Amino acid sequence: MGTTKTVYFAVGSVHAKGINYVKLAWPVTERLDGSQVLYSIPSGYVRRSSVKRVKLLLTQAKSAPKPYWLKTTAYNFWAHPYGTVQHNLEIRASAEQSAKTLYVVGQAKTWEKRTYLKVQTKAGKQLGWINRQALGAGPYQDPTRYLTRGTSLTKTTWVNPQDSRVKVTSLVTKHELKKLIIQNSDGTAIVVLWNGGPNTYFQMESNHVRTKQREFNSYVQSKNLDNMNFDSQAGQIRLWMITPDKNPDVTYLVNVDLAGDFSSVEKVKTLFYV
Repeated sequence: MGTTKTVYFAVGSVHAKGINYVKLAWPVTERLDGSQVLYSIPSGYVRRSSVKRVKLLLTQAKSAPKPYWLKTTAYNFWAHPYGTVQHNLEIRASAEQSAKTLYVVGQAKTWEKRTYLKVQTKAGKQLGWINRQALGAGPYQDPTRYLTRGTSLTKTTWVNPQDSRVKVTSLVTKHELKKLIIQNSDGTAIVVLWNGGPNTYFQMESNHVRTKQREFNSYVQSKNLDNMNFDSQAGQIRLWMITPDKNPDVTYLVNVDLAGDFSSVEKVKTLFYV
């Protein structure tokens, strides 16, 4: 076998010449794309005395449904906790369940010291088992809701009629624009800040982790915001700004990709123009 650290599964046994033998096989895990991890190899027999039986599920328990949200799509859903059965199937892509409140109804700890959670939808549809690191506790909050909790600023939000996950929200005090939140369809957001000095922005990832604030060039300064609406034909957010010296209103346009794609620094730097 070459190692004493690998777990095999017993798939048969035989008694010969007074010695007990056990037939071992590798585990097989099949992914959604049809690929396999740990291919099944020709099984072999070893003396029963040379192997040790191990417990793959250290603990397993059911629980009343508790709300969680998906903070990363790096893990998918499996029919069983990973590494605990001889043949396991990856049954569902986690990306399909993003931007939702999910419910955990069970927990298992495996021999690899990993925790897996059994998940279902609000309607009770079973989704499978997923690594604990993929989920955050509590109900899902989209980036806009998360970033504006408890704010005292006046909030105005435009929602993309083709994809409600894409939103643009302005935060204003006394008609002065302070913050613009551009929420993307993948659960990330770009937040543009007017600080009374150099303008800055940061990106918030889907797991609510924020990047470092960076400066960007923009014609939009700390001017009074009078109104905001969306031009569906042009794909633009229009910001009506009142200049401090009471000159005629200046209209600033924000390019809005209907897919909500504002992930690149280059797009942020050229986001605003007169």
